[in-house]
Amino acid sequence: MMSEHTSSCASGPHARTRLWASVALGAAILLTATGCAPEADVTDASSGTTQSPSATPKPTKTPTKTPATPAPTTEQPAAPIVLPACADLVTEQQARELGGQDSYVLLDDEVVASMSDFLTQNTLGAAANAALGGASQTVSCGWGIPNSGAYTQAYASVLDPAVQSALRTELDASDFVRGTEGSATTYALAIPGGIANQFVWYAFDGEVWVAEIGVIEQPGFGRAVLASVQAANPNGLAQ
Repeated sequence: MMSEHTSSCASGPHARTRLWASVALGAAILLTATGCAPEADVTDASSGTTQSPSATPKPTKTPTKTPATPAPTTEQPAAPIVLPACADLVTEQQARELGGQDSYVLLDDEVVASMSDFLTQNTLGAAANAALGGASQTVSCGWGIPNSGAYTQAYASVLDPAVQSALRTELDASDFVRGTEGSATTYALAIPGGIANQFVWYAFDGEVWVAEIGVIEQPGFGRAVLASVQAANPNGLAQ
């Protein structure tokens, strides 16, 4: 009798509870052993939650250096051409040698001005007079024997290119004989006279015009004047 009662008690509620506990424990051990632990929740793509794409970095602009603007260069105006004074253009010793007599001297300003008036009215042509009138600088000098017909007049002038061009065009179309002496272009003409011939000699170098008018056939005074002007302007005679 005692054994039947014991078996009946084992199949009651307490027995069933112990049975389910054993089953649950066994299932847990089985899952752990096979690695089938429940996975973490993964958001379904259909849930509408999207992962923000990683931002693509924009290329960094390399700063460009602005080239330095060079300072404006101010062009220096050309230095004016220097025309020495008459006593420096032809020295006293040169005047005596070129005139052929010891009494050949530099004439005073009044005599030079009177001689210049005579020559512009009677010897120089319209083109030469216009060039003298349009010169930016002019030095007028005279040498000779006072109170005689022995004289030499010389001009050294700075001419605008257009003025010089007009004068040379006239000379090329005239009886003047054209030549060259060093860097200068020359023109020469002998004018017959009642008592003595007159000799006219022109030289053009850069913007300088040298003229000699006198009774001496060789233009020694004109050449000396040109050489002195060239020496006073070592950088040339073009402005």
